[in-house]
Amino acid sequence: MVHMKVKSGSSPYWLLTAIYGSPQRINRNYLWDDIRSIHNEINLPWCLIGDFNAMLHDHERHGGSNSNSRGACPDFQACVSDCGLLDLGYSGWPFTWKRGNLVERLDRGLSNLEWQIIFPTAHIKHLPSFKSDHCPLCLHLTNDRQENKQRRPFRFQAAWLSHPDFTHMVNSNWKIQDSWNNGLNAFRTSLKKWNTDVFGNILKRKSKILRRL
Repeated sequence: MVHMKVKSGSSPYWLLTAIYGSPQRINRNYLWDDIRSIHNEINLPWCLIGDFNAMLHDHERHGGSNSNSRGACPDFQACVSDCGLLDLGYSGWPFTWKRGNLVERLDRGLSNLEWQIIFPTAHIKHLPSFKSDHCPLCLHLTNDRQENKQRRPFRFQAAWLSHPDFTHMVNSNWKIQDSWNNGLNAFRTSLKKWNTDVFGNILKRKSKILRRL
C-alpha cells in the first residue's frame, strides 16, 4: 500500500491509499489486516483505490471454466464491512481484468462515509487496457457537468461597459493581494457575481429577445 495525504481545493485533507493485493490468498490476508489497522488509527476522510485481487460479489466474474472458478471473497467482504467502506461504483466495461475468456472485477475504489460526504458525485471510470491484463482506473472527484462548468473560460462582456455602475464596481473590487493571480481571481469572482446581479444571463436574455422578433 502507498498512502498520500491529499488537499483538493477548499476541501479538507483526506487520505488516499493505493492498493495492490497479492495474487496469493494467504498473503492477501495481510492486506485485509492492514486496512483494518489503518481504519482504527485514522480520523480523516479516506479513499482506497487499486488492484485488490479479489471480488466483492459473485456477479463480478464471467467466463472461464468451472474448475478454476472463484467467487466473492468472504475475507474481503468482512474487511469492507468491518471498516464501514462503500464502493464508489464505476462507468465503462464492468470488468477490470481479463485472461483468455475469463474476466473479473478485481480493481475498484472504496471510501469511508466521511469521504463520500465531501465528494458525493465522485466516481471511477474503467479505462481501456493497454499492454496489461488490468484496466486502469481513473478517479473523478466531480461529475462531468461540474467539471465542464469549472473549465468554462472567463469572458469579458462588452455590455458591462454600458452600465453606469461598472467603473465604480471595478474601483471597489480591484485589489492587488499577495500575488497578481490571486488578485485577478478575486476580481473575476466579484465581476461574475456583479454580472449575475445586474444583467443575469446575457446570452439567455439575448436568445429570448431574438425569439420575440
